[in-house]
Amino acid sequence: MPRLKKYPIFISHAWDHSSDYDRLDSLLKKAKRFDCPNCSIPKTRGLDTKTDRQLERALRRQIKPANSVLIIAGMYAKHRKWIKKEIQIALGMDKNIIVIKPRGAQKMPRELQEFPQQVGWDTKNIIRSIRNPVRISSDILDNIERAESGDTEQTSTPWQEDLSNNPDFSALQEWLNDPESPVAVPFKRLRKILERRRGVSG
Repeated sequence: MPRLKKYPIFISHAWDHSSDYDRLDSLLKKAKRFDCPNCSIPKTRGLDTKTDRQLERALRRQIKPANSVLIIAGMYAKHRKWIKKEIQIALGMDKNIIVIKPRGAQKMPRELQEFPQQVGWDTKNIIRSIRNPVRISSDILDNIERAESGDTEQTSTPWQEDLSNNPDFSALQEWLNDPESPVAVPFKRLRKILERRRGVSG
């Protein structure tokens, strides 16, 4: 039997989200006839770094041998600074970057929507993305910066704030998150609010 081709990977991680890291690592290790050595340092080993510069050098050493860098989107908002640094390092080394979409109702960060390879927690799709790298434009970091700027500059209009603070809207949100919820959703009243405010919104 021929030897399997190796596809070394680096999984972006933060130890307060270690369950996501462990789950992704486990999914790929259990895959049949697929060999993807994990170049990232597991929680049990840790990193002996005391400064940001030392941590960046350690990340470079881990990312360098990897073919693909996997970004777990669910931890991006809380660890934006270092995940952006990992992305910068990966782009500088021309690595294949794959974004693993958040699970459940959690939204995908706008900045990560710029990447062409976005997959869910499905082993086959993740492996397909690892085996078929996509070259990423060097200007994607500028797009990410613009997306972040859009997030910080975005404001709500008075009618949007009035709607979102309305208890009927809260009931609708709860029902959307959990369709089995016994909450009564007052669609007619919500529609009247929207129609009443339509002229204000322009």
